[in-house]
Amino acid sequence: MTCVVKNSTAGGVGDPCTTGAGVEVGHGSHCSAKSIGTAGTVDDTMAMSDTQDQILDAVQSVIVRDGVRGASMRQVAQEADVSLGLLSYHFDGKESLIFAAFERASTTLLEASVDAAAEVTGADDKVVAFLRGSFADEFLDSDYLRVRVSLWAVSLTDVELAKVDAMYYESYAALLRQLISLARPTLDERQVTARSTDVIALSNGLWLDWARYQCAEDLERGLLHCESIALAQS
Repeated sequence: MTCVVKNSTAGGVGDPCTTGAGVEVGHGSHCSAKSIGTAGTVDDTMAMSDTQDQILDAVQSVIVRDGVRGASMRQVAQEADVSLGLLSYHFDGKESLIFAAFERASTTLLEASVDAAAEVTGADDKVVAFLRGSFADEFLDSDYLRVRVSLWAVSLTDVELAKVDAMYYESYAALLRQLISLARPTLDERQVTARSTDVIALSNGLWLDWARYQCAEDLERGLLHCESIALAQS
């Protein structure tokens, strides 16, 4: 799969962005460098061009309406109200569009957790904020969930997309491990990793449960359970 996003304002594919902890949070066309250290600092953000964002908004709309299979270059160009030539100038083909849409959706989700943790000061509060950042209203929206589930499904059979999915998973997990370690410094590495893994597995289940049933009570109970796992006293 050749995934090339052309003429990006943020540099070419393979240029990593890192958090203050040195964890990659994205690469290529849309990523940001942010810190969630104890000082709660947030560094500069590198963004895609307005045209590329407009096009990726259209990709998401087409996926919601027609599924990934229906997200042809022509359909996306019509949805974005741009010429097919302009679309091809920014993206090499459908695979590039899907790749970029997945990357942007993943980056947005990770950044929301980073931003939420940066807004609070206490170690326990940072863990809670980080976990809940990915359950903000924009990520519980049915259209967003439909796009995420569709792209997840593609990543199961596409090697390159699976690599991006794995990269974002490890970025999120590494940050969560760091925050748990700060909140519970007596835990060893194995214990921290186990908690992080359990919390992420439960969080993914909560997302899918919300997509099906949208029960706020169940979601809140699940998030509290995630917090209790992450912050249990050793």
